[in-house]
Amino acid sequence: MSVDTYLMQIGWDVIRNFINDWREEPLRWGYEIEIQAEIYGRLSKVYDLLGEGIFQGNYENYGCEQLKNAQILNRVSCETKDRTDRKMPDLIIWEDADFHNYTMEKDWPMLFVCEIKVTNRFVSEAKRIQDDEEKVKNILLRKRSKYGCLLVFCFKKEGQFECPPMLSKGECKRIDIPISSKVGMP
Repeated sequence: MSVDTYLMQIGWDVIRNFINDWREEPLRWGYEIEIQAEIYGRLSKVYDLLGEGIFQGNYENYGCEQLKNAQILNRVSCETKDRTDRKMPDLIIWEDADFHNYTMEKDWPMLFVCEIKVTNRFVSEAKRIQDDEEKVKNILLRKRSKYGCLLVFCFKKEGQFECPPMLSKGECKRIDIPISSKVGMP
């Protein structure tokens, strides 16, 4: 198994576990930023425990002489912006790569990108959900990431749900996550 496949399977298992936790206790993480932070924290912790939490970059034009050839970077990022201040996907798992051939502005290799939305009975998120789904699809089309998904946490729905065991390479998977029908039951 390649390092990328290993990192992706571990990452997806962490996300699937969080999805199950959210379904049981949705108000514990009721806002998008809380979900992002929780998944980021869980992914970072697991990768750190496996010795995969950081990787070394080697960008010649990093902008600061002291950082030349000495960039230690987190494997996972949350709410990142690129050098042009353009917002990147909500969560990113960065790919291992030979960084001598990349520039930060255009080619930073991503293994997995994820957009997150929360819907509730008060706010319609249809346009923002569509925009985020297009963002992930465009990243995959340009082959900037191998995997991508849109997680929509739905307070309006309840019922049965089965999370896919793994994502397909190059395909944007939209996953609508209902709360568990057991929520609120003694």
